[in-house]
Amino acid sequence: MKPFVKLLAAALPAVLGLSPTSAGVVVLSPEAILGDHASYSNSFPVEDMIDGDGLSVSFTSGVTDFATFMAGSPATQNSVGWFSPDDTAKPYSLDFDLGAIYDVSQLVVWLYNASGSTTTSSANSFEFSLSSQPDFINATDLGSFNIAANTAAANLFTLDENATGRYLRMEILGTFAGTDPGIIGIAEFAVGATSAIPEPTTAGVWLGALAFGLVATRRTQRT
Repeated sequence: MKPFVKLLAAALPAVLGLSPTSAGVVVLSPEAILGDHASYSNSFPVEDMIDGDGLSVSFTSGVTDFATFMAGSPATQNSVGWFSPDDTAKPYSLDFDLGAIYDVSQLVVWLYNASGSTTTSSANSFEFSLSSQPDFINATDLGSFNIAANTAAANLFTLDENATGRYLRMEILGTFAGTDPGIIGIAEFAVGATSAIPEPTTAGVWLGALAFGLVATRRTQRT
């Protein structure tokens, strides 16, 4: 095999984003929650549900392997998260920005747990959708999910089919209390995902190197 062909064969997976380090499903915390969302007594901001704080197993967003993370049985421990005002009507929507386009395969919700105590204000019924646009035009329906037990354990929802997008909508349909309007509580939220598009800088560097190698090879063949 010619040297340049060998280089191309070795580099192609990286150009396409297929390297072993980038192909696995990782734990991903959304980068932001779109819009303004009030909190109960202004003490439980909505951003607290995507900071990863208060879980028994730590992770680095976009890096930690999802299966390894879940194998550690991550649970809430003294985690508060977000609580809405007591006059919040349902359904109530939260829109998350994942920060880039991802192939999403799993969703994980954790509920309030402080010193072993739970609350009936915790959300237990959801619908999710995913879109490449923040206005959710042409959004993909990810399905409806229910939480049966109000505990500190992770509530894992595995999608029937992976979906690709950047903006994820969580529509909260109910809580364990069953009251409407009423307080809604969620401690933490994360997704299991893989990058759908290779990093432009990485692809650009490889393509540039391949182009240089091709030119050099042709010049060598002519001499």
